[in-house]
Amino acid sequence: MAPEGEGSFAFEVQTMIDDDGSSRILGIGPALVSTKENVDMLRKLIEENPNSGKDTLSRLAAKEGISRDAAINILNAGEGKDWTVQKGKHNKHSYLLL
Repeated sequence: MAPEGEGSFAFEVQTMIDDDGSSRILGIGPALVSTKENVDMLRKLIEENPNSGKDTLSRLAAKEGISRDAAINILNAGEGKDWTVQKGKHNKHSYLLL
């Protein structure tokens, strides 16, 4: 538990637009905190751990202070922008820096 008055929580409503053009709420989840420092840390982990997948990278990020869920969200958000995902043998995915 955080001390009283310390800490905060941020949530975002996850939505989509359906085929009719109407907005639909998919759920509520933690807000994506994709700071430059977190992206840089994930870039460093990808560089240091070639051929690693999302699970391995998110566990390594947790050891560096980025929550596992936040790391997964940042990895998803950075696909095609900061890194690419390569599909390998046995449907294994690995990350490569762009």
